[in-house]
Amino acid sequence: MKRNDDLTNLKTLIELCSAIAYGNYDKADVDALFELTKEEKHPLIAQLSESIGLMLVKIEGREFALEMRIEELQKANEKIDEYSKTLALKVAERTKELQGKNKALTLEVQKRQKIQKALEMANEKLILISNQDGLTGLANRRRFDDYLSREWFAHKRIKKEFSLILCDVDHFKFYNDTYGHRKGDDCLKRIAQAIEGCMRRPRDMAARYGGEEFAAILPETGLYGALQMAENIRSQVETLYIPHESSKICDHVTISLGVAVVIPNPDLTEKDFVEMADISLYEAKEEGGRNCVRYRSNLN
Repeated sequence: MKRNDDLTNLKTLIELCSAIAYGNYDKADVDALFELTKEEKHPLIAQLSESIGLMLVKIEGREFALEMRIEELQKANEKIDEYSKTLALKVAERTKELQGKNKALTLEVQKRQKIQKALEMANEKLILISNQDGLTGLANRRRFDDYLSREWFAHKRIKKEFSLILCDVDHFKFYNDTYGHRKGDDCLKRIAQAIEGCMRRPRDMAARYGGEEFAAILPETGLYGALQMAENIRSQVETLYIPHESSKICDHVTISLGVAVVIPNPDLTEKDFVEMADISLYEAKEEGGRNCVRYRSNLN
């Protein structure tokens, strides 16, 4: 009878162990195990029951610890979610703030670009004004001197023909005395337009040399081309038919011209070049009876 009880208890123990192994046990199974531990008379079964009981206690402790850890992790995860939401809000606020600053900066840059462009335009206008004759719109004496110097050194390097024309309005003092300075200014403007209209190439430049004197700088131009240009200027001005009743040579405004054509060399200076044209102009006005063209050249 005792053996049958042992087998029954052992079977019960095995079933409890199986339930524990698969995790399919409840409080009643745990209570039955400990009751079996107390009542079992067979030493081996009692010892097994006690060992399994201890193991179950450890399992329960580990499960409790695991549940606590899971709970901690859940709370930590909740805090992380809360922090992420807070961080997202702060990022959104910061992003909006930066976008606002970026927009303001863009507007400031655009404003500065407009100011810079306005300054550049003003500077260009200032440069133009500083290089332009206020009455006629042609290059002024300063611009004439700079351009002549630049082309002079260029022609010294390339050793090509270089021409300069100086023009003077005949009897202009008498014109002013007769018609007044306002009419005199209008006369100079029309003459300037006529001379400017004769310039055909980008490098050709007409300038107001001073008072009623004008000049034309003709880079890479030989004697034939320079004389053709001079005659064209003289003719265009004469065909304006600006009345000049006090002129001693004609009933309308005329001009005289002096031409200089050289190939720059070490023995010749810019000043010499201008003086050659000036002497030619003097000869045109004095020897030619005015309203004519004279020239000088160092070409053989």
